[in-house]
Amino acid sequence: MVSLKRLEERAQDLLEEYRSIRIERLSLVRRSFDAYSSVSWRVQLEGSKRRFVSLADESAAELLESIGDLEREQVRILDSEVQLLNANLKIEWTKYQEHCRLSHPPEDTLITPKQMPGIIDTLS
Repeated sequence: MVSLKRLEERAQDLLEEYRSIRIERLSLVRRSFDAYSSVSWRVQLEGSKRRFVSLADESAAELLESIGDLEREQVRILDSEVQLLNANLKIEWTKYQEHCRLSHPPEDTLITPKQMPGIIDTLS
């Protein structure tokens, strides 16, 4: 659980780091699924449509081409860490859930990916 908490805190830190270089129409957001959480890029398309993308996606690549070299490089460096963080988050959430499955804790003590940001805020 300690590793999972540290990874989730790093996810929050990455979101905060991206806010300092914020690129219009490109967002970095935390997503929660039943089994794990991740940090994902989301691009705003025409109108109010938004889509989750990788930076290799055509719409994200076009957007990155329209910004300055420094901002583009900052986003690419951040993306490398996002990819590594997501892999580790998935591993740690899977390990936690398998541990819970095998140890049969009371249902009301299980922590879900959606609850984690609130728990971190409470513990901080």
